[in-house]
Amino acid sequence: VVPTGFYDTLFEAMVEASSVMAANATILNTASGENIQLPLTSTFPAAAQVAEASAIGASDPSFGQTTIGAYKFAFLAQVSSELLDDNNVNLVEFLGRRGGEAIGNGIGAAFVTGSGSNTPTGIAGAAGFATVASAAGSVAAGFTYNDILTLQHSITRPYRVGAAFICNDSVTLQLRKLREFDAGTGQYLWQPAMTLGAPETLAGNPIYTDPAMPTATTNGTKGLAFGNWARGMAIRIAGGVRVELSTEYAFNTDLTTWRFVTRADSRIVDTNAARVLTYTT
Repeated sequence: VVPTGFYDTLFEAMVEASSVMAANATILNTASGENIQLPLTSTFPAAAQVAEASAIGASDPSFGQTTIGAYKFAFLAQVSSELLDDNNVNLVEFLGRRGGEAIGNGIGAAFVTGSGSNTPTGIAGAAGFATVASAAGSVAAGFTYNDILTLQHSITRPYRVGAAFICNDSVTLQLRKLREFDAGTGQYLWQPAMTLGAPETLAGNPIYTDPAMPTATTNGTKGLAFGNWARGMAIRIAGGVRVELSTEYAFNTDLTTWRFVTRADSRIVDTNAARVLTYTT
């Protein structure tokens, strides 16, 4: 009963609802959900100048590993028979998009704030990326231009290529007010997207808004993340998204029940790829 395009609509909405996925984190699609060991590189080899006929020294990379699993995220949606019979819109497509948004919001929040203990590891969670302190000042004043530069340069140049910011909407408003050099007349650092659907930019890098990012209200709040998410984060979707319906589950109320289920996890695979800016007052 589910059209072919339903799943595409659902998955597209799911990615749109999760800023970490939209910011090009590496997505691993697997048929099943058994644990997978992902390799990690903690230090990289380095070459050194060697004199003629001299011994070449060793510089071995240091490897580790992390386990990525699959945690269940699910919800039910119920629709009356009258609505199914009488609606003049494509209700199936509507459910696909809303279902994708709901799943995306659920897993997206875990990808941001998950602790990594029996849950996905979030970029700003307890086991997330290392933090960089903002310049001393009040939380109400927000981040400064120098804070943005400090955050950008907290990761090395190779990681900055393709990097993006992630923050919530209240921080977004602060950032939209930032001006370069002069608070009154300088050029705004925030630049609108030039094409439909493309992300807006801040100081030359794309920026994504995510409601799951912490609202900056106290000292130490992780208010703004910046990194190369394709290199730093691995997201695992196990078995895709299951969409099933039943006319029997709520038979006595004449409701059709839709069930949306996915299994997902996220892990940091390169700790050098991103940093999170925190308020320091």
